[in-house]
Amino acid sequence: MRGITLMKEFKYRGIVYCMRCGKKYKPQQRRKKKVYICSGYSNYGKNFCKRGQIDEEDLDFVIERNGGDVERIEVYEEEIKIIYKNKEISFIKPEKILIDKVFQI
Repeated sequence: MRGITLMKEFKYRGIVYCMRCGKKYKPQQRRKKKVYICSGYSNYGKNFCKRGQIDEEDLDFVIERNGGDVERIEVYEEEIKIIYKNKEISFIKPEKILIDKVFQI
């Protein structure tokens, strides 16, 4: 079983949604990174939806900074909406995640 990541090891499995096509993002292991990819794109191709890939590490970074337990993550064209179990909501632009990580803002 070396090199295989079990599905239960993905923190956000089942709660990341593509708001372009309505499908869930599915977890995958890519070059030792845990990522989530739009299942609409993965199953039906680029004419159905855009690829949309989110690194679990990037979600961790944003979620840990904003308070913890997540109920749902919605991926839009230009931003990601994170809905926490306490009903707080945060919006983040994907490029801002990178900037914040680089400069530890």
